[in-house]
Amino acid sequence: MHNKNILIWGEFPPKTITGISVSNQSIRKILEKHGYIVHTEEEYSWDKNSLLKILHLLYKNIKILIKAVSKQFDIYYFTISLSWFGLLKAFLFIIPFSVFSKKSFNIAHIHRGDLKVFLFQKKIYFILFQRILKRTNRLILLSEQF
Repeated sequence: MHNKNILIWGEFPPKTITGISVSNQSIRKILEKHGYIVHTEEEYSWDKNSLLKILHLLYKNIKILIKAVSKQFDIYYFTISLSWFGLLKAFLFIIPFSVFSKKSFNIAHIHRGDLKVFLFQKKIYFILFQRILKRTNRLILLSEQF
């Protein structure tokens, strides 16, 4: 038994069926099978308009902040979506762990192979990605290209 607390933030089936959600579900099952204590914070905002997405983001960020402060997680695992909103979410959600849970090992996962092309589309994408990486201990990038 590992007895390590892991928090996975992201999309999960059945609410969301994408490559990322299926990957998150698989990772959760594998970790639990190997004795890790896995907590999840599901991100789901597909059915919301822009204002509700922002409110939902603030609500979820407060929940993550409370978890980071109240429970020391050994590992915080999250997916970085390659979009403006995805980068913003990843940045906002990594801050509580980098500030309030200093012992947490932060692992980010990118689920697309066009990272370089995406990052150089707009300077803000590159800047946000750099800020996320500064607070991340490991980056998983599933791409033969990288």
